Amino acid sequence: MSKNLKILPVICLFALGGLLFFLGAGWLGANQKMAYVVSFILLENVVLLLYLFASVKKIAKLKKDELMKNDFISFVSHQLRTPLTVVKWNVEMLEDETTDKLSTKQKQFLNQIRLEEKQISNLVSSLLNISRLESGRIKIDPMPEDILAAISETVNELSAYARAKHCSISFTKPNLSLPPVSLDKALFKQVILNLLNNAINYSKSDRCGVKVDFKDAKEYYMISVADDGIGIPPEACERIFSKFFRAENAIKANSVGTGLGLYMTKLIVEISGGKIWFATKNGTGNKFQEKDGTTFYFTVPKKGMKKNTGSKGLLV
Repeated sequence: MSKNLKILPVICLFALGGLLFFLGAGWLGANQKMAYVVSFILLENVVLLLYLFASVKKIAKLKKDELMKNDFISFVSHQLRTPLTVVKWNVEMLEDETTDKLSTKQKQFLNQIRLEEKQISNLVSSLLNISRLESGRIKIDPMPEDILAAISETVNELSAYARAKHCSISFTKPNLSLPPVSLDKALFKQVILNLLNNAINYSKSDRCGVKVDFKDAKEYYMISVADDGIGIPPEACERIFSKFFRAENAIKANSVGTGLGLYMTKLIVEISGGKIWFATKNGTGNKFQEKDGTTFYFTVPKKGMKKNTGSKGLLV
């Protein structure tokens, strides 16, 4: 049955072409050459229309499948959040009420449960955020903000974590008098946090220095995050912003990771009207070394982030 369905459009196409040919020949009478030309042009247009119709159907199916996938991810993620929250609360209650009664071994078990719960919760939040970004349901509500203060605030929030990792973050606030920029502060800060987290997590403690920079770039403001970490191998460069992708050296350096951070970061930047890219210090033609580091750049339009009237906010 399926084979017959596949060849049916071909049969119809030949039948229609033959009909058009004879109609053209009959209308033009003895002018057979003109009949050939007219029939060919008509047939060509029929083929084009059938191709366009098939393409539209295929695109519609892909969009439907994508919507179903996003709905499924959203549903499953929401279902997971409730039991994870219960686990978190119970662990916190045990730690608060019975700390003195627990043995060292039991405390280690509780700590492991807490760490695993946090890791799964982060994954669930990332999946929900990506689903909202991909479907256009994320709410972007830009408000006039001091962009330099927002960067400083984000750096300060991560300073304690950086120190715990024997790492330093530097941001020399430029001596510029800038007008307020329309930012969705939560989304803007999330981009910087994601890049800073990567810079810290993929740097070695003996040389972990992260530098944040800000520049005026014509119609945009450009923010960069540079590190002296393990770098990005040439074979991984094309896929670094892909969903679920992690380079081999990143997996070796830090086994914990989802491969969603940079993908989500790119979605946020682009849906807001900016661009994101990166550069490695090894340079074209030089042998890659795991001490070359990476610099990520992203831009924010001076006129502000694009507003999006979505129904969902970002989960952090």
